[in-house]
Amino acid sequence: MSCQKLSCKDEAISLVREILAEHGYLVESPKRLEGESGTTHKFDILAKSKNNSIIIEYLEPHLPDEAAVIALYAKIIDVRSTLKNLSKTFLIAPSKMSQTGKTLAKQYEFIVLEVKDRESFTKEFKTHLKNLQSP
Repeated sequence: MSCQKLSCKDEAISLVREILAEHGYLVESPKRLEGESGTTHKFDILAKSKNNSIIIEYLEPHLPDEAAVIALYAKIIDVRSTLKNLSKTFLIAPSKMSQTGKTLAKQYEFIVLEVKDRESFTKEFKTHLKNLQSP
């Protein structure tokens, strides 16, 4: 059975890959990177342009928001020497994220994209990309 809603990971990741490609990014999804610890980490999307790199993760609904945010932060810290020009990390939240999760994500300078509907999600994500590409 296929998923037709952005609250489904496959549908959301597919849309994000499409938008990134439209904006000139080279998209690798999923992307595995080896960290300084020797651990291999999987990221939903790694997108690269001439000037920057972006990581995008879809928050799994079975994990508490805070745990998912901390786990992503730990993965990024571990692979930071491998990632060149990491500009931003986006978290796609399939439902409303807890305030604690949002606060933690803000502390780590992650951008949270809560999925409301396809149109508003697309508009918000494109706005963030445009801001990243502006001088």
